[in-house]
Amino acid sequence: MKIDFGCGYNPKDGYQTCDITGYPQLDYFYDSNQNKIIGLEDNTVEEIHCRNVIHHIKDLKKLFIEFKRVLMPNGTIVIIEANRESYETNVFLDKLWYRSIIPRMDIWFSETYRDFIKYIPRGLKVTSNEIVDEKQIVKISK
Repeated sequence: MKIDFGCGYNPKDGYQTCDITGYPQLDYFYDSNQNKIIGLEDNTVEEIHCRNVIHHIKDLKKLFIEFKRVLMPNGTIVIIEANRESYETNVFLDKLWYRSIIPRMDIWFSETYRDFIKYIPRGLKVTSNEIVDEKQIVKISK
């Protein structure tokens, strides 16, 4: 199984949906209070894809622990986020989108860049980290 984490209701082809919002059409829901992806068992996910969502998670350490729980052995996480140099623009666009165009005060985002790699727990390792245009693309394996 492959999960598009943070995709809302529009996942990559071949991926199931999981988000931080409680949309009823989602396959799975990440409950940050419980730090649990509701409905996913241990070691059942082959890949987790995260595009422009990690900066919406307050407690990255807990999130990565949950990702580790659901990933199969040799499973991977692909994270695509604004890089440090583009982060200010990304925050501006988030504010425009989530505070004006689609008012969602429940959507949190970090005002400052956080190096999410620092939150990766033991048992997960970065296998690639590259900058492509304004994005940082990181691959993590279990």
